[in-house]
Amino acid sequence: MYRITFTASIALTLFCLILSPHMCVAQGESTGGISGGITPAEVSSGTVISLLRYGSPVASTTVYANGNFAFSGLSRGSYQVVPAKNGVTFTPLSQSVRVRRSDVSGVDFAASGSAPTTAHAISGTISGGAGATVTLTGAMSATTPADANGNYLFSGLPDGVYTLAPTLAGYSLSPLNQSVSVAGADINGIDFTATAASTSHSVDLAWIASTTPTVSGYNVYRSLVPGGAYALITSAPVTSTLYTDPAVNGGTTYYYVVTAVDSDGTESAYSNEAFAVIPNP
Repeated sequence: MYRITFTASIALTLFCLILSPHMCVAQGESTGGISGGITPAEVSSGTVISLLRYGSPVASTTVYANGNFAFSGLSRGSYQVVPAKNGVTFTPLSQSVRVRRSDVSGVDFAASGSAPTTAHAISGTISGGAGATVTLTGAMSATTPADANGNYLFSGLPDGVYTLAPTLAGYSLSPLNQSVSVAGADINGIDFTATAASTSHSVDLAWIASTTPTVSGYNVYRSLVPGGAYALITSAPVTSTLYTDPAVNGGTTYYYVVTAVDSDGTESAYSNEAFAVIPNP
């Protein structure tokens, strides 16, 4: 007898305006990564790898102690990989790489020379922060990803004052940043904590009014399974044909029906069922 529709307030629509072939990644387009290594590790550790596109830097990372490096989440296109470290020569000087629909590995270099004797490292752990990006600024600038355990490392650093700031989409970091002073020794234990950001959701419901002249309001019911059993979620009949359910949890699907209530309290049968899928988080 009654029809129910809903509009979930958590829905988002994304649009991508393509201004030039390399400025926009279409929604759903696959991305890839670039990885490689520099040998020998005892010379290459602390090397800064810069990633250029169309001659402009787009990312950088510091080589791990084992000589490996990696970039991820790259849109399709051509990139130039350039290593740099004081007192070290690299062969080749740079490499051109084309990212298509999969990761590109084996972008390797050979290093020769001597690392500066004053080079040191800063390291730490981001609790709950696997995949976070840590940005280093100060006497030297670089970025590096945290590994699957949340560990990160910057090496090959000259003495000086540095600030470290981690970021991870969908998480808040504590503290937001930390300043450290490197003076003749490595700095360890610069730790952070990542906490999933809380997200509140709601579901907006709308239905077509009953044509029965004696109807004075509507009851809204909800269930966690299709077809019920339904639980009343309105404390009293609502007089409009709109209702917002604010008490929903991420990762849950809710099923809704409404009934019409006459002025004497007589209630109709359930309307047809509508459902809302709440994302997580």
